Amino acid sequence: MSSIKVQCVVKEKNRIGESPVWEEKEGTLLYVDVSGQKVCRWNPDTNHIQSIQTDAYVGSVVPRRSGGYVIGVGTRFAAVDWETQTIKTIAHVDKDKSNNRFNDGKVDPAGRFFAGTMGMEVRPAELERGQGSLYTLNTDHSVRKHFDQVDISNGLDWSLDHNTFYYIDSLSFSVDAFDYDLQTGSLSNRRVLYKLEKDEGIPDGMCIDTEGRLWVACYNGGRVLRIDPATGKRIETVKLPVDKTTSLCFGGKDYSELYVTSACEGMDDAWTARQPEAGGIFKFYCNNNLPGGHLAAVTSASLHEQLADLVLNAYGGPVRTWVGGFNFFKLTEPPLPLLEGPEPPLPLLEGPEPPLILLECPADRKECFTSHEHP
Repeated sequence: MSSIKVQCVVKEKNRIGESPVWEEKEGTLLYVDVSGQKVCRWNPDTNHIQSIQTDAYVGSVVPRRSGGYVIGVGTRFAAVDWETQTIKTIAHVDKDKSNNRFNDGKVDPAGRFFAGTMGMEVRPAELERGQGSLYTLNTDHSVRKHFDQVDISNGLDWSLDHNTFYYIDSLSFSVDAFDYDLQTGSLSNRRVLYKLEKDEGIPDGMCIDTEGRLWVACYNGGRVLRIDPATGKRIETVKLPVDKTTSLCFGGKDYSELYVTSACEGMDDAWTARQPEAGGIFKFYCNNNLPGGHLAAVTSASLHEQLADLVLNAYGGPVRTWVGGFNFFKLTEPPLPLLEGPEPPLPLLEGPEPPLILLECPADRKECFTSHEHP
């Protein structure tokens, strides 16, 4: 169990906070309050929240390359003009299912907006099952239906090489993988990657780090899991002070911060008194509390494959990587000399401050932190 320090940074309560997206250019966190029916943008420098109200439950929001955003709202894909505070419908789905709504969504590296639907809940996680589907809004605004019989369409992301699509249908209590064709946007060969244990809760939102490991928010589990897709094993658990953790994304100036949304809907007074921060947004720094050895931080999203040879040739000994804006290398050799140049900020680490290797982040590897945009 991780001892990472977690803090509540957005204290304004969301009924169902979801779909966090870090906007690098603006330095803001974008997210939705599903049943609160609003799209929000939080500025960590000013602690100011801007929002736009929607006319139905809003499941997800993604940046649009041409400006503004695209959302899955009700059973519609729609464009949001933030400046004029207007919303315009792009396309409809599930026209024969008036009780459905969009849930989580994300944009693939080619600009396609993937988002899934679900039936409306009677109570949190209680609904008519098998009513949802997974859709893609293509760049030409055509819509593609991938499959149906979904209970609660939820977290999704792509592997670093874009050849695998990861997906969560929450009530299956599993993280699934598909083969993915980036050229056509097609899915095939579905299989179970990780099955949640009983005490881990319901799998909800998901994101990927630059090691290719998945981070999964667990609704009613009060935690996020780090999963290795190569082995199908859980490799870390981070507990939060609220049960209803919903989704997560990397952000901050160096992408070393993991933001986690939460919900408070369905909580009675006693539950709320025990967890007064429920519905807020939490943040923790991704770090590697390795016992013994020496740690050296490498700025931003550099990968083991690109840097291992440099480290091994210069200092010898085996290395182990960790990601979250920084990669951490555990070395068996003596500490590294401190190189000249400005020091990037470090995540919180236990023990003495490690020396730094100052290297630039390869632009082509930063993309797994940077949100893709719909045209």
